Amino acid sequence: MPSKIIPAGVPPWTRTTDFSHYGGNANKQNYLSRGPIDALTDVGADEFARMTNDLAAVARTNPFCVLAFGALVGDVRVVSSAQAMFGVRTVAYETNAEPPGLFPRVDRNGIGNYTIAFLEQYTDSYGVVAPFAVTGVKPGCAVHPAVCRVVAEIVDAHRVRVRAFDAGGTAIDPEGGISGCAIF
Repeated sequence: MPSKIIPAGVPPWTRTTDFSHYGGNANKQNYLSRGPIDALTDVGADEFARMTNDLAAVARTNPFCVLAFGALVGDVRVVSSAQAMFGVRTVAYETNAEPPGLFPRVDRNGIGNYTIAFLEQYTDSYGVVAPFAVTGVKPGCAVHPAVCRVVAEIVDAHRVRVRAFDAGGTAIDPEGGISGCAIF
């Protein structure tokens, strides 16, 4: 039975990957200075170098997690979806409650005011553990952006606060919740 391969480097949420984490090497050359034998199936060193550089750029710039939350289901506010570097959740879970698995906890602090809390570290699919710290947040938008503005701020390395206001500056819970809130 083959042993489990543990990849080199660190998970993408550390934002420290570069082309070498994906096998790129500035000195990599084609064998005998020849290009691909079959251009339909082979990748040349120059193409591989571009691919590893671009993949590292994607890992450094992709959001760690994108959430939709605050929608009212019955009489409960929920996180309706979460797409993260460690998994996707499309089954809603309640705010102000323990989240399923590694997904972030979302607490409703008051009208239109939410705190999103993340763990200090996460594990990738290969079992590699790496710390996580919030480095940025894009607040997302309400279902009806003309009547609502959403703002976000980093509270600390593991928490983000998201708030929603009407055009007059009064805190509101947007109808349908807040979607597309991206945490980096």
